[in-house]
Amino acid sequence: MKRILIVIMISSMAFSLKAQEVAPMFVKGDKIINVGIGLGYYTSVSASLDYGIVDEVAELGTIGVGPYAAFCFRHSDSAVMAGVRGTFHYPFIEDFDTYVGLGLGLSYNMYSISYLGSSYIHPEGGFFIGARYKMSETLTVFGELGYGISYLNVGLALKF
Repeated sequence: MKRILIVIMISSMAFSLKAQEVAPMFVKGDKIINVGIGLGYYTSVSASLDYGIVDEVAELGTIGVGPYAAFCFRHSDSAVMAGVRGTFHYPFIEDFDTYVGLGLGLSYNMYSISYLGSSYIHPEGGFFIGARYKMSETLTVFGELGYGISYLNVGLALKF
């Protein structure tokens, strides 16, 4: 519960800051593929697509959506997850794409411990706050904090 409150507080503080005159790095029509490694309850390897669908929200903001997939593992269990993510991008700092988002999908969990059963499917959801740092016109590094599959997710993103 403390982690959830911390993420909510950080999100609130980030969006209460007044944006400088910074050009958005993510706009309508942009497509970005994220590939990352997550740490938390599970260790995960994930991939997602972020597609800009609406821009000029609150002047400089952009809404993005896209699919998400992950393979997660922990001790004697593993999971495959698939779903969709929605993001709201708003520029605060030059060369950084800052955003918050929500995810919703399904998780197929597999256990190797016999008394837990072999597998089951259940809904999965989460929220996150993240940033991408621009390395070049097409390559960025990203980090996300949140609640869901992983508490911390880091990796590379490719804009095309």
